[in-house]
Amino acid sequence: MEKEKIPYNLNWLKDSIEKLIKVYVETIDFESYYFHKKYYFEGLKDGIKLKEELK
Repeated sequence: MEKEKIPYNLNWLKDSIEKLIKVYVETIDFESYYFHKKYYFEGLKDGIKLKEELK
């Protein structure tokens, strides 16, 4: 099998890079969710205030 021909340190490097990318993506997803939630609800609150002011 070809995978067995790859030196151990290259497999380790590949696994390390995959783990780092996974952690990076999870961090970006968390930040994206946080800011989306924060600004979505602030915008919603501003819209409700504006609607009340216009009445």
